[in-house]
Amino acid sequence: MTAPALLRRFPTAAQTESLRRFLPGSGDPMARVMWFAFTGITAGICQIAFLAAWLQVDDNHRLGNLVSFLMASEVNFVLNQALTWGDSLHEAQGPNLVQRWLRFHGAIAGTGVLNQALFNLLVIWLPAMPSVVASIALVGVCNFFLLNSLVFKHRSRERVHVAPRPARMPRYLLDARAH
Repeated sequence: MTAPALLRRFPTAAQTESLRRFLPGSGDPMARVMWFAFTGITAGICQIAFLAAWLQVDDNHRLGNLVSFLMASEVNFVLNQALTWGDSLHEAQGPNLVQRWLRFHGAIAGTGVLNQALFNLLVIWLPAMPSVVASIALVGVCNFFLLNSLVFKHRSRERVHVAPRPARMPRYLLDARAH
């Protein structure tokens, strides 16, 4: 293979630059959604794996789902901290790790209850594994909006100056001027 043919196989600078926007820390909103989906799917797979391991030892699938949800939540926090919102954490002068961890768990407490309720409802008609997959998928969207707005939000240092709107003259003064 000749050198020019070999070089054509490598991406151009423009292609590399367009892919770079999807790297963690790029600040691109679409990249944030993509990394959130990746971390959510990874945490969901961990929850399913933890539940499958639990069910090998104990038949109590409700308690197993609760424990596996809590374990997967820690995986989710670490991955979101590193990949999804890592760029805004470096720029922000926000809370420290412990405060973010507490806010994260406070934010997902409600969706955790929703996850458990959906699982307990679905497990009446479906086996445990399809029930956990469905409950994870349905609650994932809620988690993105909660985490994006409450836990990992970017606090901009610069203030936006908005010019005041000019005062409007009261109608009775406009009418008096007209006469």
